[in-house]
Parts: sequence; structure tokens; C-alpha cells
Amino acid sequence: AEWLGTCLAALHEPSSAGSGYPAIDRIVQNLREEPGRTWTLPGLARKAGMHPSYFSQKFRQRMGMPLTKYLALLRVERAAHLIAFTAQPLAEIAFASGFRSLSQFNRVFKAVTGSTPGEHRRGHRRSPASAAASPAFQNTRLLKNQGRQTSRSRKSTGT
Repeated sequence: AEWLGTCLAALHEPSSAGSGYPAIDRIVQNLREEPGRTWTLPGLARKAGMHPSYFSQKFRQRMGMPLTKYLALLRVERAAHLIAFTAQPLAEIAFASGFRSLSQFNRVFKAVTGSTPGEHRRGHRRSPASAAASPAFQNTRLLKNQGRQTSRSRKSTGT
């Protein structure tokens, strides 16, 4: 579970290569501010003034992962925080975090964290004061490595 914190930290530190595109950085800021919003590649590309495929390429270059993975991780980060620090029902958290269904929420949450939302709630309830001290959002490299492992495991399982 500790790796979750280090994984999620990478969401807030772009790839060291840099994009050279301030529009990408503005989009990333928008995604961070509202991860629960319904975002689409064409809509984000339009907002950045780019063709969707070009935007997707530059986003991946800048953030070190595809837009869909980045957004899923932002949503899991938000959900994990709400699960650990609130008594909100899991279904409410799922939809507030931007997941379209409970099955999608459960599947993505478990793929990222290694535990179900319910297991996370039981094992990670902490006081709000300990949230700031949590290592949950600090290391950058583990997320990229974990993302590659998840991609490889999906290929091997056919999902």
C-alpha cells in the first residue's frame, strides 16, 4: 500500500523532458482541479488548440503516460483520499471522483492500489492531521514503473 503514495506523487510532477506547450500545462492544471468532471480527448485538444492525435502525443510526452491513465490515476487519488478521510458512501465517492460506474471504479481502484475501495477504507482510515504527513503523494518514478507493469499484465491477460 505504501507504493500507492509514491505512485500518486508522479501525477503532480511532469516528465522532466518538458513539453514546450503551455497549453498542455494548462490542461493538466484543469484536470488536477476537476478530476471528477467528464473530460474527452477531442474537448481537451480543442481547448489546447491542437488536433486530438497531436494533443495526445504531446500530453504523453509531457506527463510520461497517456491521458486516460493520467486521468484514471487522478481519480483514484481523489477517491483514495475521500475513502480514507471521510465517511461518504463508496458509491458517492466513485461518482464524485468521475467514475461512470461502480464496476469501473472497483476495477480501476484495485488495479492502481492493489486493494478494493472497501479494503482501502478498512486499512487506511487516518485522522486528517496525518494526511499531510502521509507519504501517499511523494515519489515519481514508481508510478511510471507501475504503469508499465500494469500495461504488460493487461497484454498478457488480454484485457
